[in-house]
Amino acid sequence: RARLMEALGGVLWWQADLLAMKAAYREAVDIWRAQGVMAEIANALYNYSFGFAVNPDATADPTAADPDGEGRRALLEALAMYEELGDLRGQANVLWGMGNGEYFHRVADAGEANIRRALELFREVGDTTMAAGSQHMLGGALLRLGRTGEARPVLRDALRHFHGASDASGMAIILDDLASLAVADADLPRAARIRGAARRLAAATGANLANFVDTVFEAGTRPHVAGQMSPDDLARYQSEGAAMTLDEAVAYAHDTIG
Repeated sequence: RARLMEALGGVLWWQADLLAMKAAYREAVDIWRAQGVMAEIANALYNYSFGFAVNPDATADPTAADPDGEGRRALLEALAMYEELGDLRGQANVLWGMGNGEYFHRVADAGEANIRRALELFREVGDTTMAAGSQHMLGGALLRLGRTGEARPVLRDALRHFHGASDASGMAIILDDLASLAVADADLPRAARIRGAARRLAAATGANLANFVDTVFEAGTRPHVAGQMSPDDLARYQSEGAAMTLDEAVAYAHDTIG
């Protein structure tokens, strides 16, 4: 039952059904605490913390997603357990979770420090998928901080991994990063086309999280094409991007990185 709730929580996260996700992960925590298995409790707490990373109310203050610090306490407890167990991958997960929450809570460094620490550990243990996920988050943080030159190689590596692994959800989120990079480069038509490709991919995979984050969180915090061209032009260029095949979209987005 606990593993079922964890799997369900992961699906709900990608679907941006955040309240249902939180409930599923909470149940997993309760079950594993009753079983008393430290590694499972730590993993369940890490998962549960995501219920406090992103505010499910799109109209609410994103910095108020964890008003009582419950998500932060869950991560700190999980980190202590993983350190006691000597589990480096578990520690990397928690650090990534901390950076992820800080990014969405809009802290000053956009989670950069913890994301970098997580990336180092994921590389150390050979987890290439989570390393690419960390590079996606790091690239996003650097874009938000205006350090586009540093973001380019990070996003290039993440794109190559997600494409090579046929990770469609990963490609959807990295395309949004590259659309933001194109805006920073003042290439709005390219940004709109890449965004159109990302929206189509998110719709095809059910990864509504990418749509939710792009619409609710990124428009006001980092370079974003919405609002920078007329609605008609935006729709036209996005349609052109949505008409691309996946490989065409990836190649087109890769040209943005240089």
